[in-house]
Amino acid sequence: MPEGMSIHFEGLSEFQTSIANLVKATEAATKLAVVKAGNIVKKNAQTGLALRSHPKGTWSPSPPGDAPALVTGALRRSITVKVSSEGFAGAKAEIGPTIIYGRIQELGGSTGRNHSVRLPARPYMRPALEYSMPEMSRVYLEAWEAAFLTKVI
Repeated sequence: MPEGMSIHFEGLSEFQTSIANLVKATEAATKLAVVKAGNIVKKNAQTGLALRSHPKGTWSPSPPGDAPALVTGALRRSITVKVSSEGFAGAKAEIGPTIIYGRIQELGGSTGRNHSVRLPARPYMRPALEYSMPEMSRVYLEAWEAAFLTKVI
């Protein structure tokens, strides 16, 4: 820059404050969206677990690759959403069952005495997540749009 020439910006501090407020609003919107999205996946997983049922003590009518059939409802009731202050913009949700057999139902594996029984995978969480993606995308977009419109305009 030539000697004696200077540049002066007016309103820079207001701009910085506006950007900081926008970041805060976006972080708050993201946290809210994380909670909503986690509950969408939970609801869809629970719905998938209620598609088939059979009486306790009878053989499962659910074919390998499909969600487990409902017997007592314990697996369905055990699905929780745990939100923590980690992850993108300070929020992360963990959605899944708390019951001990939830993992083997989802992934399949060996069980029983000496691991002599092979249980086929009957996924219910991954299909729920995949099914939930369009609705979750809408939740995030609406939350961010609301944050931007209230802080920018």
